[in-house]
Amino acid sequence: QVMTGGNYEGLFNMVVSGRFDFFSRGMVEVIKEFDQRKEKMPDLQIEETICVYYPWPLYFYFPKTEEGKALAARVEEGLLQIFKGGSLEPVFLKYHREALARFPLKDRKSFHRRNPLLSPETPLDNPLFWYDPLEKTGP
Repeated sequence: QVMTGGNYEGLFNMVVSGRFDFFSRGMVEVIKEFDQRKEKMPDLQIEETICVYYPWPLYFYFPKTEEGKALAARVEEGLLQIFKGGSLEPVFLKYHREALARFPLKDRKSFHRRNPLLSPETPLDNPLFWYDPLEKTGP
């Protein structure tokens, strides 16, 4: 059964009070969120045996002006060079190595889910655009 909460902070209180069993957090965001609350909420914990994986893209938006279109094309070209050149992973690891080391995903039971919020235009079949930490050997 799915429950919804009225606000972000309330979700932490609801899970600790037992109103629901868990709520999903990204591997990168959970570290800061947990560390900020662990003293005030000693019963709050990070689940350590499962991983729910679903694609969650990061989009860039630009104005519909000529300048915005030119900037979008420039950013797209640069990102494609990064993706094709293999330099995405070192940059990704620079910022997310701690999370990958703290949560060894290969040791967890993994549930792959589709993301119903994505548009049909989302290029899910192009592995160039997706970083799947379950496919990696580690940080």
